[in-house]
Amino acid sequence: MSRRTSPIEDLLTLVARMPWPVGVALAIASFIGLRVFLHSQAVTVSDPSDLAHIAFSSAATTLAMVGQFILPGLFLIAALASFFKQRKRGAIFQAASSEPTHGVAVLNWSEFETLVAELFRHRGFSVSHSGRAGPDGGVDIELKRGAETYLVQCKHWRARKVPVMTVRELYGAMTAAQAAGGFVVTSGTFTADAGRFADGRNIELVDGHTLARFLAQHGEPSLGGELPIETSSAPVDCPKCGATMVNRVAKKGLSSGNRFWGCPKFPACRGTRPL
Repeated sequence: MSRRTSPIEDLLTLVARMPWPVGVALAIASFIGLRVFLHSQAVTVSDPSDLAHIAFSSAATTLAMVGQFILPGLFLIAALASFFKQRKRGAIFQAASSEPTHGVAVLNWSEFETLVAELFRHRGFSVSHSGRAGPDGGVDIELKRGAETYLVQCKHWRARKVPVMTVRELYGAMTAAQAAGGFVVTSGTFTADAGRFADGRNIELVDGHTLARFLAQHGEPSLGGELPIETSSAPVDCPKCGATMVNRVAKKGLSSGNRFWGCPKFPACRGTRPL
């Protein structure tokens, strides 16, 4: 059974996940607020009927006197924790970017998730949740871009291919959360079944080769707002009906503004392939 946490612990955990300047601002605001409260607590005893109010005011004043030092201190500790987490994320990302193949290979599963989360931050997404309790299962990262939500599953697997079951699980989570799209990111590769299942379902599969290439190029402004994918200029067949696909531009969703292969029979057939 997991340990029950207090509201103060939950608040500080939340602050530690925010940018560190937020914790500093809360520390200053809480100190000033409690000081103002203390100065407003001057009470004049006029008759015995005021005793109950005086007792309550005295208790509140005592708490404020202690809290004016403790609460800002706790916020500063949370801000410090946020600062060091931010530095660690940056260090992991920079190390992997400087030598992508080796940099990704030496990470453990938790560091790999941190790297992927930082990768999406660099692509303009807001990371609202990351870091579950283990290396497998469930959604590892939740992203926001505008009003749309995207889900990410991370697989730090070098010895085996990511199977179709993983992609199916992500698609089920996307459906339940009404997410606009999703990503499966791995340091290895995907099975052919996984690639076929992802086609046309607004799921992007990012293998180790694509991830390494992105990390090597992350500073180039020409990359735009999405993850790079393999390109091909030769016409390809639709994975659903076999028709020769046409070059189109996405109007919305994950790849808005990006080109892709689309079925000429759309909307009767919704087959797509990355360009």
